[in-house]
Amino acid sequence: MMGGLAMDPRITPFNGRVAHETLRGKLEAPSFTLGEGAQVSVSAADLRASSDGPRLRQLLFGDAFLVLERQEGFAFGQSQKDGYCGYISEDQLGVEQAVTHWVASPASHIYKTQRFKPQRCCPFQWAQGLRSCRKGKSFLKRLKGSCPNIICASWAIGIPTL
Repeated sequence: MMGGLAMDPRITPFNGRVAHETLRGKLEAPSFTLGEGAQVSVSAADLRASSDGPRLRQLLFGDAFLVLERQEGFAFGQSQKDGYCGYISEDQLGVEQAVTHWVASPASHIYKTQRFKPQRCCPFQWAQGLRSCRKGKSFLKRLKGSCPNIICASWAIGIPTL
């Protein structure tokens, strides 16, 4: 019970030290914040119940995450996809970016260069969002690598398919 209300800790953005501003007046917390937007920057990041706790679920590359607190290499916050709250390693989060393309094949990868032979650095799945920096001849250039245009479709956001 928090402030007289029964709240599910998995979906309540509060960790005992900080709470989201929308909970002001509903529970007592030392600090309230609006948080800062971030985005998962690895293929899959574990969302944990505590920094050393069990995995609650996984967030995928590009998923939005609202960071409420950063402490000792972990960020506490809330997944914007499903509302689940928990801890993610800070090195698995990057700057929040708008999605410009969606993956239209069952799976693909980001490559460090515009060639298929170098080691891939990040796999991703169907329907994950990507942000394009610019388009190459056969690759979509990204801040952290390139992905083949053949797997990217922009139909989901109202512009012609690549």
